[in-house]
Amino acid sequence: NRIYTLEQIGSFETLTCLSLKDGSVQWQHQREERWSDSMGGIGPRSTPVHSEGSLYYLSSGGKLTCLEAFTGKVIWEQNAITPDYEYPHWGISCSPLVMDGLIIVSPGGETGAVKAYDVETGEPRWTSELNGAGVYLSPATLNLLGEKHLVAAVEGELAGLDPTTGKTLWEHPWKIFMINALITQPFELSDDIFLLSAGYGKGAEAVRLRKASKGFVTENVWKSKNLKTKFSSPVLKDGYLYGLSESSLTCLDSRTGELKWRGKKYGYGRILLAQDKLLLL
Repeated sequence: NRIYTLEQIGSFETLTCLSLKDGSVQWQHQREERWSDSMGGIGPRSTPVHSEGSLYYLSSGGKLTCLEAFTGKVIWEQNAITPDYEYPHWGISCSPLVMDGLIIVSPGGETGAVKAYDVETGEPRWTSELNGAGVYLSPATLNLLGEKHLVAAVEGELAGLDPTTGKTLWEHPWKIFMINALITQPFELSDDIFLLSAGYGKGAEAVRLRKASKGFVTENVWKSKNLKTKFSSPVLKDGYLYGLSESSLTCLDSRTGELKWRGKKYGYGRILLAQDKLLLL
């Protein structure tokens, strides 16, 4: 019966717990941090994550914090970035991922772009081989070829990691020529194919993952300039993709990338699938 949000209140980055019933504030945790940029404005970009009675969030200054979800009491904290970290143009935007007893973040960096910590103690568990400038994707899991792949990105590429060790299993080039604006999340189209999409003129790609003599390799199935998702990831229904291409509602055949139709312009909002309805926010 509670909801959580990360917001900016004056000079303090504030994690707020609210009653779902009446919206009253149950508790607040504040840190004196303030991110601001010319286009995105003021405030944190990351979303807090709730799991098993604990709440995790990554601050705009790179501090990973675990709190008791009911009381807001701090359990542990870790610095997820190094002192020489180079911030993405629009700030740290990735949200933590809870997975198999680990809390995983992917802020980027030249000495391990992805890091995993013990969910209970905050002790470091592994640092990835993958390194590079940070982007805006959050770490995620894709179930491909019967295995769970931890997916993360740095400037110019997407990578699949072993979630238990952080070892790089495969890499796929994915360069957006506009301030490294990797924003929308990849997702599965089938057991061996996943979708990548981006705005700023990039478009979409369906990518097949296949096993090779040494690990995995990727290959393009199709590419399309008709689905350029800037902020909101598309949704999949009965073999068709629906997304906001720049600002136009668009439908593609997920198997071929063929454009089926293009609708009205709705701006840069969010698209959700509710049974057989599309909700545009």
